[in-house]
Amino acid sequence: MNNAVQITLDELLAMRLRAARLAQFAQRVAGSHAAVHASRFRGRGVDYAESRAYQPGDDIRQMDWRVTARTGRPHTKLFTEERERSVLAVLSCNQSLRFGTRVRFKSVQAARAAALLAWATALSGDRIGAIGYGPGLNAEVKPSGGVRGALRCLRAFVEWDAISAQALNGSILDPSERAESGTRPDSATTNRASAIRGRGNLPRISNVPLSQALQRARRLARPGTQVILLSDGFDCDEAAEPALTMLAEHCDVAAVILSDPLEHVAPPPARYALQGESGPVLLDFAAQPTRARWPQWFAERRADFLAMLKRRALNSIVLDTSAEPEAALRGLLGLDARKKKAG
Repeated sequence: MNNAVQITLDELLAMRLRAARLAQFAQRVAGSHAAVHASRFRGRGVDYAESRAYQPGDDIRQMDWRVTARTGRPHTKLFTEERERSVLAVLSCNQSLRFGTRVRFKSVQAARAAALLAWATALSGDRIGAIGYGPGLNAEVKPSGGVRGALRCLRAFVEWDAISAQALNGSILDPSERAESGTRPDSATTNRASAIRGRGNLPRISNVPLSQALQRARRLARPGTQVILLSDGFDCDEAAEPALTMLAEHCDVAAVILSDPLEHVAPPPARYALQGESGPVLLDFAAQPTRARWPQWFAERRADFLAMLKRRALNSIVLDTSAEPEAALRGLLGLDARKKKAG
C-alpha cells in the first residue's frame, strides 16, 4: 500500500508520539488544564445530573416536564458543568483532496493532521469526535474520551479514505498519459480539451458542499466545542457562510487549509491527461494561456473559503502536502481565534 496516496492505520497510529509534544505545548500555553477549560470557550456545555422537586427561585426554563407529569408535582433538572472539552475534526474527503505532487496527497495530509489532533486531544484528557463528508460519504464519530475515542476516529479516517478512493475514478494528473510518452489520445478526449481551452476553464471536480458538513457539525457539537475544519477550500458554497456563522456562535472554529505546490505553479510544459466530471480531458501546458489560467483557477476556488474565514475573524493556516502538521496545529489547537486576533 502506498502511504503517499492512501491512508494507512499504521501511519495514523504512529502520530501518537508526535501528539504528546503537541499536547504539552497546548498545556503550557493555557497554564493548566483547569484554566484552559475556564477561559478557552465562549460557552460551556453541561451534563444532566438529576431531577428534584421544584424549589422557589428555581429557573422555570429547567423544568423537567416529564417527571412533573408522572409524579403530579413540579420538578426541575439539575446540571453539572462539563469537566472535559470536546474537539470535533470536520474532515473533507472530497475528490479535490485526492491530489498531490509533493510527498503525499492532500487527503493523506488532512488525515495525518486529523490523527495528530485526535491523539493530542485524547492525551489532554478531552473528547475527540469527527465528521467526514464527500461523495458517497455521510459519516460521523461522536466525541468520546481516552485512547478508545482517538482509535475510533483513526479507524473512521481510514474507512472514509477508502470510500473516497472508490468514488474518485481517477481525477488526478497522470504523467504516464502525456502525449510525449507516445500514447495518443482519442478524438473525444481531444475535442473535450479543445472545448476547455476555448472556455478558458479547467474541468470541475465534484465535491460535497461544505455547508452540509457545517450543518451536521452544528447538530453534533455542544457549546464550547473546538471545531477544526480540514479542507482545501474548494468545497465552499454560498450556504456555507450562514452555516458557519451559526456554528461559530457557540463553538470555537478554526481551519487547516490543505494545499499542494502544483496548485500555485503550472507543471512543466507538456500535454497532460486529466479526469474531469464528464470524462478524460487533455490540457496542453506548453500553451501560455493554459499555464496562466492554471494557478488562477485554484486561487479562485479557494478565495471564497479564505474570504469567509476572514469575515468571521476565524483562525486558519495553510498546510502543504510536503510539510509536517505539528507546526500548523500548534497555532490552532486550543486557541480562541478571536482572542488571539485581539491580542
